[in-house]
Amino acid sequence: MSYSFNLLIILLFIFMPSLNFAQENELEDKIIEDEAIKLIVEYESMLNQIIYVSSDLEKKMIIKNSYSNESGNQIFENKNVIIESDLDPQNAKSNLAIDLDVPTYLNKYWLLFQRENNSIAPVEFNNIHLDTIYKNKKLAEVSYDCLFHGKHINRDSQYEKCARTAIIKIEKADRWKLLISGISFRDTTLLYNKLPAKVDDEFILFQDSIGNSTEAELNKSSKYNQKEKDISVVTGILIAALTIFLLNRGN
Repeated sequence: MSYSFNLLIILLFIFMPSLNFAQENELEDKIIEDEAIKLIVEYESMLNQIIYVSSDLEKKMIIKNSYSNESGNQIFENKNVIIESDLDPQNAKSNLAIDLDVPTYLNKYWLLFQRENNSIAPVEFNNIHLDTIYKNKKLAEVSYDCLFHGKHINRDSQYEKCARTAIIKIEKADRWKLLISGISFRDTTLLYNKLPAKVDDEFILFQDSIGNSTEAELNKSSKYNQKEKDISVVTGILIAALTIFLLNRGN
């Protein structure tokens, strides 16, 4: 074998782990994306299910199952997860939103929201997409548009479509487990006390110019940016190695 061919084999051997890592990282990101979107779809289905329940006992069971670790239908991390309420069409704005925990929100939804008598699902989520997977892959953000096809029991005004963001907690043991850790309006930043426990310094507090506590995201990285970096590095190395091989072969 020629020297140039041997050099190419050595370079491929050295940098193959980087290629494998990039592929594994891309696969993990895709799994997280699919599971996160699936979780939000399950949340939508639960909202549409509970509104048709007439029994208070059945309603309570659905609500408890949504946050219970012992439930096969768990959606939320726990019952203390904060949801910025979009139940009142007159207050469904970020600066007027009321923070509710899971049981309170779902109970109020069941009591106050009246579905329309038509074939359209009472609640409709659209444009569900993954915004961000944080660097340590323990949190993600998913955005979606929410529209209530119905009316508030005490309000005359119609619901308008509103943009929402869900914070997703990610765990991986024998299998991936994703749960909702908070839901807010899309145009607001979740306050620190609405988020799950601090994850490896992924979030830090800082004071903004008017002295209010807001959320700074540290080491936030787009899954697509990281994937592109990994692939571009490996591709560059392979191109360089191939160029060396062709040049030496021509000599």
